[in-house]
Amino acid sequence: EWVPATKVAAPDKLGIRHVGRRTVRPPPPVDLRNSTFEVGAPIDVWWCDGWWEGVVSAAGNDRLQVYLPGEGRSLSVGRKHVRISRDWVENRWVDVKPKTDIVDYLSLNMGCNGRLDF
Repeated sequence: EWVPATKVAAPDKLGIRHVGRRTVRPPPPVDLRNSTFEVGAPIDVWWCDGWWEGVVSAAGNDRLQVYLPGEGRSLSVGRKHVRISRDWVENRWVDVKPKTDIVDYLSLNMGCNGRLDF
């Protein structure tokens, strides 16, 4: 599959990502400052052979429940498959603000079939 490096990503459904971010970005800097991931933390998850943007919706000792807004689904993943998420905007890394009300958001938008209604 070919993806242009200049393609701008679609706005995210949670409204936490930066407008103008690119779909293709360079490898992020190694950042060991935040090895704990709290509920609402913006993260990238290694899933299906690629990094996917998500938000932590629950945290256990060695696993995290992660919501992927672009896919409209939740996953349970090991912490070793998660990294801090940043956006690549105007040729620099930009921090993404946490979605501290993610649990409330999911409970309001989750359909009776367990999938998000949009």
